[in-house]
Amino acid sequence: MRLGFSHVELLLHAGLEFVCRDLVSTLAYGGETILVFLPGIAEISTLFETLAPLERGEGEAVKAGKDGEASGTGETPGAPGEGATEEGSRPEAPLFKLFVLHSTIGREEQAEVFSPPPPTVCHVVLASNIAESSLTLPNCRVVIDFCLRRQMIYDRKRHASALVKAWTSHASSQQRSGRTGRVFPGVCVRLVPLRFYQTSLRVFDLPEMQTAPLDKLYITVAHMTKRLNAIAREAHATPTPEGGSARLPDEPKTIQDLKSQGALDANGDITSLGYLMMQLPIDVRLCKLIFLGIAFGCPLDAVVLASCLASSDLFAFPALMLLQRHSKASAGYEAALQLQQQLKSRALFDGGHFSEPLMLRNCFVEFLLHFAGSTAELRSRLARQAAGSRPRRLELNMK
Repeated sequence: MRLGFSHVELLLHAGLEFVCRDLVSTLAYGGETILVFLPGIAEISTLFETLAPLERGEGEAVKAGKDGEASGTGETPGAPGEGATEEGSRPEAPLFKLFVLHSTIGREEQAEVFSPPPPTVCHVVLASNIAESSLTLPNCRVVIDFCLRRQMIYDRKRHASALVKAWTSHASSQQRSGRTGRVFPGVCVRLVPLRFYQTSLRVFDLPEMQTAPLDKLYITVAHMTKRLNAIAREAHATPTPEGGSARLPDEPKTIQDLKSQGALDANGDITSLGYLMMQLPIDVRLCKLIFLGIAFGCPLDAVVLASCLASSDLFAFPALMLLQRHSKASAGYEAALQLQQQLKSRALFDGGHFSEPLMLRNCFVEFLLHFAGSTAELRSRLARQAAGSRPRRLELNMK
């Protein structure tokens, strides 16, 4: 039996963040990194607030960590040999510095996490599955895994992909545990019962065929089938079976959707729109937007609109939890100022149309007009005016 997601929320709010805090306090050593895997930005924000007193060196969080050391009856799992004193006692508690690894956080706020921590500082990294395989953190000895992730699932009723909370598989959890133990012995703590982990979690992730839209896949396979059948007929000179070329197994919903979009004709053959969809690495509806733009004589606008809608948001997200590092009161004010600047920028480029696609198109056109004859200083000013994050400003300036 699999645990429902309502129970997942209940478990997270029942105190697991405090269990994680105590683990961080107990397992931390200076010059090392602790990596915590969480499903999304909401859970990362909650745990960041719970661990913030550790970074400031105040409150009950630090006391809880020291009490945990005093009451321990054995050695800390995976404790490094260099960090212990000659008598085998635990060295002085290190300072803490919190980091967040998530796609909505700017790169400049994440850069320091890839540098080795000082001997008296322990880096605590709160990450989504972005750190599961593509990133390597220095001196990572401890991994704390909530065994949760956000997975992209295609909703066939809404014709849209959505991120949903799901349990990780054994394969994914083992991949996460591999982030530690590279330069010295490490430890991985999974915050789920052992029996639940062994009996309720999948061994492997679901295959992409069960979670991805089949529209573009069907068109590609149908095109390949048609070409392969033509080659086979030429090679063997066999008569074509009654009813024409071989057909794929019936997928009524997928075929119906493709026909309604105009990618397949009434006989199931690929149309010009279908061939265009095969060539473009974007959603089928954005492909249709470009096709209609060509038909109505505005291909450039259609390409700009589709590219903007297929990309991540141009405007920076106020990282409130990182602003709270220095002052909780000023953090709210600073985040409000950032949000106000975003809204002003959006309203400026929207021009009263109340349309986000047109707003993004106008922003791109304004950039091109300034870029054509402007200096690097003016290009940088335009990027700042758009309230984009620093990496995207640099990208705009380089192109």
